[in-house]
Amino acid sequence: DDLPDVAQYTDSSKANLEYFQRIWQEEQRKHPTSPSLRRAILKEYFRKTVWLQPLMLAAYTAKVVQSVALGYLINFFEGQNSNGFFWASVLVGCAFIILFAIQHMFLRTWNIGMQFRLACVAAIYDKSLKLSSTASSSSSSGEGGASSSSSFGQVMNLCSNDVERFILAALFANHLIWCPLQSIAVLILGWSMLGPAFAFGWGLLLVVIVPLQSYLSRKFAFYRSRIAAMTDQRVTCASQAVRGARIMKMNGYERRFEERIQDYRRQEMAQIVKANSLKAWNEALFFSSNVIIPVLIFTFHVHVLGRSFTTGDVFTVFTLINILQIEMTKHVSLGVMGVSECYVSIGRIQNFLESPELSKVDNDDAGADDDTPDTNASINVATGAVATGGGGGGRRTPTDGEIIRMSHVNAYWDTDAKKKKTTATNTPPDDIVSHSTMALRDISISFHKGQLVAIIGSVGSGKSALLQTIVQELPITSGSIQRRLDSSSASSISYAPQDTWIMNGTVQENI
Repeated sequence: DDLPDVAQYTDSSKANLEYFQRIWQEEQRKHPTSPSLRRAILKEYFRKTVWLQPLMLAAYTAKVVQSVALGYLINFFEGQNSNGFFWASVLVGCAFIILFAIQHMFLRTWNIGMQFRLACVAAIYDKSLKLSSTASSSSSSGEGGASSSSSFGQVMNLCSNDVERFILAALFANHLIWCPLQSIAVLILGWSMLGPAFAFGWGLLLVVIVPLQSYLSRKFAFYRSRIAAMTDQRVTCASQAVRGARIMKMNGYERRFEERIQDYRRQEMAQIVKANSLKAWNEALFFSSNVIIPVLIFTFHVHVLGRSFTTGDVFTVFTLINILQIEMTKHVSLGVMGVSECYVSIGRIQNFLESPELSKVDNDDAGADDDTPDTNASINVATGAVATGGGGGGRRTPTDGEIIRMSHVNAYWDTDAKKKKTTATNTPPDDIVSHSTMALRDISISFHKGQLVAIIGSVGSGKSALLQTIVQELPITSGSIQRRLDSSSASSISYAPQDTWIMNGTVQENI
């Protein structure tokens, strides 16, 4: 009680999760057939930054006015005007405007990016609690084969890499709107000073260098999406090796796992090298254009047009080109790179959030099948697993003393319950049979209160699949499951898996 809260409630994960769910549900309500998380976040970003636009206007205007004031101040020292103190005051005033406006914009956009980041991490964590242990895009087939290792690697990559893209995108997205407007103002001012020579340098910078940097940024985003997919594979393989370290050592699999992880890492590093090479070219263009463009402008103005310029013109042109170069080749390129990377990351996050969740089973009646199991129901698995102690009776709902009843249940390891489940027949569609691995076939069994049931069968016969179906980890494609869980019989279902989990602590704490 003697320590205050580290963060306010509005900065907490709970508040940001509620905020994320609100904007995502609003998007789903407005576009029920094709909701887009990108569209929802973009609308929310512009809604939060609308009051920053006057600050952006003041900062960009002050930069241009400051360059003009610098030229007139230099001319004052050359004895060409007598308003030196006025232009010095304008120079200092613009510096103050730029300082406070830029810092406020940076702080606010950074907070917005952090809020999106925290909200997405909270949403990813919340979603991961609702996923089945069989919900893995690359799960292996067979009994217990549907591991969540791929989902684990994907979640780790989403929370550690993808969400970080919100920061860069939030900082520089507004520059994609204001930088082109400022470049037009710079062109008008430069034309009034040096005429076609300045337009020549302006066109060279905006027509050649900026599109080239935009191309490099888009290519970087392409490699970023490939790197993210390869990182998922590497993290998944490494997590599998860590969890199965004992079995791996007992069977001498260390070298094979090491070679596989190193191969994933080599592929990932090859893409990282390509992406960093593009970033290096981007930086080279940025630092070289600040010198090359003014030299070409003055060369064209003197040797081609045969005109002269003052010392103030030189300082003003250098400042204008420096402004143009920083905004168009640095801020715009960072904006394009950040937005394009964020575009890819939001798509990955949306795909994860749209993953099928655990199926909901009502306590009294969870199925759509009126068939009831026989009095002495048996497990009819493909490879012949046999159940002992199964019994049951009654009509649609479980009878007295009956806790769980399964009727003609079929399930597959790698199916999407939302797309595959059948309601009118117990025969699964042909596309399920031809493209899926069967886990359970026509299972009918009842479990009674106080009854001990033993399921015996060979490896891969469906024992683990049956347990995962009972606890709703494995969705069914046909048949029905009825449960009666109340205070008089049982309050919940507890499942002790084969893979033990022991936390760092005492035996009493683990119990």
